[in-house]
Amino acid sequence: MRRNFHRAIPALLLAGLVSVAAPPCRAQSDVKLYEKRYALVVGIGTYENKHPDKKSWPSLPNAKGDAESVAKLLGKMGFEVTTLYNEDADRKGIMSKLNWFAKNL
Repeated sequence: MRRNFHRAIPALLLAGLVSVAAPPCRAQSDVKLYEKRYALVVGIGTYENKHPDKKSWPSLPNAKGDAESVAKLLGKMGFEVTTLYNEDADRKGIMSKLNWFAKNL
């Protein structure tokens, strides 16, 4: 179990980096800094090897489950969560969601 933890790190980092919310200000809890919090959680466990002559990323069987857990936790924390998994989490899918965030938030 412990040796597979490093495989969850990209999903957790992406969830943290793509989140577009600031943490609440504890010193002035009566000040509302934002109305809603949003997160894009991506879990990719299968990779297409477009270059057979080069080594590909190995399959990550727990990536989707890890991302689902992160999304569930963020949802409980009040985030409006958008998810992308495996084949939906290609460059086009991720850029589409990021562009939506940029235009609508």
